[in-house]
Amino acid sequence: MAIYRFHVEIEDYEGISREIDVKSTQTFEDLHYAILRAYGFDLKHPASFFYSDDLWHMEDEIAFKDMQYSVINNPMPMNKTRISDYIDDPHQRFLYVYQSDEGWAFLVELYKIDTGNGDGGTYPRMVKSVGEAPKQYPVKTIIKPKADEKSAPLLDVLEDDGEEAADELVVFESLEAGTKSGKAADIDLDLSIDEDDDLGSDEDEEDELDDEEDADDDDDFGGGGRKGRGNNYDDDDY
Repeated sequence: MAIYRFHVEIEDYEGISREIDVKSTQTFEDLHYAILRAYGFDLKHPASFFYSDDLWHMEDEIAFKDMQYSVINNPMPMNKTRISDYIDDPHQRFLYVYQSDEGWAFLVELYKIDTGNGDGGTYPRMVKSVGEAPKQYPVKTIIKPKADEKSAPLLDVLEDDGEEAADELVVFESLEAGTKSGKAADIDLDLSIDEDDDLGSDEDEEDELDDEEDADDDDDFGGGGRKGRGNNYDDDDY
């Protein structure tokens, strides 16, 4: 048995790295958990190791259970594949892909081989940490739209006019509400005309002449009373 020390970096993040010791007899699943814990990531997403050459070309896939990255058909399962089975070079490289929302690629390179049995501690374990790990889920900034400046004059008018402006709005709102309900809104605009006033009829013209004659005979009613209120009342009624 030997102890492998792997140098692990996140692709495109310079100055941030971790070094992890793992036993040669342990599996890629053990290394998978060790990398995520070293960077403070969760364990919820698909992940795969890829056996790589010196130029980081992906070859054989070693997937986490049934959550493989699915780039290469028939991947090997992590929990059944020992790390030593894929160590062909003292600086062997693996590309580790973790498919969270952002998508992370880790460059894993064998850094040191200790042919001893270790110190009897627990493996795998992180032995060196450089730089602060990035957040797995970057915080997204939401920019709220600015208020429409065109509406400002209307608001100013409402504030200045006070209750009168508010009453006007209520009238228009009632009209609209009545229209939507299928019937006209009942609004008293104080423009009523006496029921008996029928402009343009011959009978009304005759009634008006009679009223004028009655007005001449009775000074108590001034300049012609409204039609519908008789001119034959006695003074005692008032």
